[in-house]
Amino acid sequence: MFGTPDRYRLTVRERDQEFFETYIQARGGLDKLRELNGTLTDIQRNFKDNALLFLSRLAPLPEVPRQRPMTTS
Repeated sequence: MFGTPDRYRLTVRERDQEFFETYIQARGGLDKLRELNGTLTDIQRNFKDNALLFLSRLAPLPEVPRQRPMTTS
């Protein structure tokens, strides 16, 4: 939701957390991730590859289902 502070519920190993929050969880992070080049650790490369694969699978979906927030019961 807009206007509320970000609260990350998904965590990874402490040494990978900053990269994960910056490029996967933060708003605008995926755009930065697409442009990220250079030396990545194996886990960072896996995060990038998996995120980009996920986005490529979402791309063909109509806009409305992609924007609908996930809810938990």
